[in-house]
Amino acid sequence: MTTRSQNWRRAIGAALLILAAETTWAADAGDRELRKRRDSQQGQQPNQKFTPDQHRDFRESRGEKLRQRFDAGDKDGDRALSKDEAARVAPRLRENFDNIDNNRDGRATPDEVRTFRRERAKMRRIERGESDPRY
Repeated sequence: MTTRSQNWRRAIGAALLILAAETTWAADAGDRELRKRRDSQQGQQPNQKFTPDQHRDFRESRGEKLRQRFDAGDKDGDRALSKDEAARVAPRLRENFDNIDNNRDGRATPDEVRTFRRERAKMRRIERGESDPRY
């Protein structure tokens, strides 16, 4: 290979590296912008912690939304979701239905869903190396 073609290959390679770096930087900047926008929509400054009252209000509003979704999916009104009803409410419920249904009766009650979510959050904290604040 001649020196001229090697130089062209190097120049193209360098240009591709610069383009990749700029694209990555732009994506990171976009992620930062999205986080800032999300934080401002929640009424928080970036990296600011919730106050205990804000945290309680957030949990209560999220719990209410989950109850509404659960009730909307419960077509037969038995306060439990079958596998088909779970698929309509949220695809992840159907994917994890066997893990959620502790007593294996083919129905997921709100208590079973709540227990599953708590255990899953606990496992995530353990994987991240955080301690469980309740223990």
